[in-house]
Amino acid sequence: MREAMNSPRVLIVEDNDADYLLLRRQVIKLLTPSICSRAATRAELSAALVQDWELIITDYHLPDIEREELLDAIARAHPRTPCLVLSGSAYELEKVAAPDNVFSKLEKGDLAGLRSALNSDWLKD
Repeated sequence: MREAMNSPRVLIVEDNDADYLLLRRQVIKLLTPSICSRAATRAELSAALVQDWELIITDYHLPDIEREELLDAIARAHPRTPCLVLSGSAYELEKVAAPDNVFSKLEKGDLAGLRSALNSDWLKD
């Protein structure tokens, strides 16, 4: 996928400013050039999901939306768009019932895992 596009559009669903900035910096570094946008609330996510994305990176928790609803909304709107789920807890990630488009689940701060996921063959299809 990345090889065919000039600037992949990446949606980062993250309510924490510091986590968003870290993710954005890593995505831009690893998928240069790329266009990153953020959704931090239910309303922002709803508005973002009507747009086209080549990759969606989402936190497992947002303050105003339940985790299952969050993943279901992404899967319904973008069933074929690769999705990466992040969480602050490995235990929580084990409990994620992930839709088919979720290709990886990582703990926040796992930059090596993020690098590996963004370079995966899954994204090149």
